[in-house]
Amino acid sequence: MGVASRMVVAKRSGNDPDVAAVQGPPGPLPVRFWRRLDRERLDRGLRAYARTQSPIRGLFTDDRVPGPDRLSETLPAAEVYHAHWVAGLLDYRRLFARLPAGTPFVWTLHDMNPFTGGCHYALGCERYLERCGACPQLGSRNENDITGRGHRRKTSALRRLLPETTRIVAPSRWLAGDARRSALLARFETLTIPNPLDTDIFQPRDRATAREVFGLPQTARIVLFVADSLSDHRKGMDLLQSAVAGLPAEAGVTLAAVGGSKGGMDGECIALGRIDNPRIFSFALSAADVFVLPTRADNLPNVILEAMACGVPVVSFDVGGVPDMVRPGVTGLLAPPEDVAALRQAILTLLEDDALRAHMTAECRRVAVTEYAMEIAARRYLAVYEELMEASARLRPAPSRHSGA
Repeated sequence: MGVASRMVVAKRSGNDPDVAAVQGPPGPLPVRFWRRLDRERLDRGLRAYARTQSPIRGLFTDDRVPGPDRLSETLPAAEVYHAHWVAGLLDYRRLFARLPAGTPFVWTLHDMNPFTGGCHYALGCERYLERCGACPQLGSRNENDITGRGHRRKTSALRRLLPETTRIVAPSRWLAGDARRSALLARFETLTIPNPLDTDIFQPRDRATAREVFGLPQTARIVLFVADSLSDHRKGMDLLQSAVAGLPAEAGVTLAAVGGSKGGMDGECIALGRIDNPRIFSFALSAADVFVLPTRADNLPNVILEAMACGVPVVSFDVGGVPDMVRPGVTGLLAPPEDVAALRQAILTLLEDDALRAHMTAECRRVAVTEYAMEIAARRYLAVYEELMEASARLRPAPSRHSGA
């Protein structure tokens, strides 16, 4: 939209001059030594709970980064600062100490980590509403465990941000609601702006061609599952395989999966591996009759939007931000959380009703284009930036006036 912007990232790919990697060279030996000690110290904090932690514990990250914080040290001048998923990149206390008071700051949440003591999904725990500590995922009974200490550090760091010039953005209504209730972010205004989607790249492809590319049977009913790691318990591959295993043989269903690690696969499934090229991935999605994501907890999974943009109806659980996208009878079907029988029936309903599936195919594409196109999110973010810049200007002290002698 013609707004000059620069991205600072942990790892850079491509040659865009407006994208800079914060990592850079490893630095002199003393710096590398201290950074390694810091990394070991942070890792040791989680290893202390190896015997007590829940077997389904999700991702945990610290609010600190090892060694010198190169992001804070090299922070470029800007009118607005916008953070996204910053675990391992942004040191809360150092960065917020560097930002001048009243600097416009936008933070788009992609999970719960910014307002918890370390977990990315609380999985039913609500300690973040007041303070963390005695973390159930870690099996801890200590109020001063690593999550309690992390929550206090975040509290101290976030005090430097002014509500007038700070906005929290959540892609889903579910995450926005939890952010507003959290002890850490309750004093800031929280908005809901869905993730943008490139609907030119993600569009319906010829199904026969797509199946030929990936070696999928032309006459089968393809159920597709996608996750960064197929073994990620939160994504629910185990629940999907249980559901598919109970389908009648005459349904002619073939299960296919895109993602790394086959640790979560148990039973018949065609593994398509990782697909990092978005355009090729759109063909994998278009090969499916139904896309299924039986996630146990999620914000606004991009892959659901991508499947919808390719005209593929979605079956999922009624959790997190999924209902924002999967609208029963319109873009897909929802089952109660972790209800395998209901998930199986939803899959079977779509596979057996060609007319319903055709209706949803058209609606999926329509919703993706009219509600999630990149330009829509860009306009909304630009309005937020302008509002915060105006608020920041009002907070600046008026220039002093000196009468001439």
